[in-house]
Amino acid sequence: MFFDADERVKIATAVGMKYIVITSKHRDRFFLWDSKVSDWDVMSASPFKRVLLEELAAKCEKHGMVLGSKDFGMTVIRNLRKIGFT
Repeated sequence: MFFDADERVKIATAVGMKYIVITSKHRDRFFLWDSKVSDWDVMSASPFKRVLLEELAAKCEKHGMVLGSKDFGMTVIRNLRKIGFT
């Protein structure tokens, strides 16, 4: 499956975005990382088989873009790199 984090961050930077916020855990409790508590995640239950958040966090750091996450139902935005996610 095609996903190019570098291209997405470059486009976001080019149009003047200051940060990217992604819903990292959806309302159905599907995780966009390799969860240790559930197999309902991007690595186990999808054909994608890549950790999207790690790729996106690395490219955001490379291009100086702030990356935040929003869990469904929460309003907290976190910079994933600063809390040691990757």
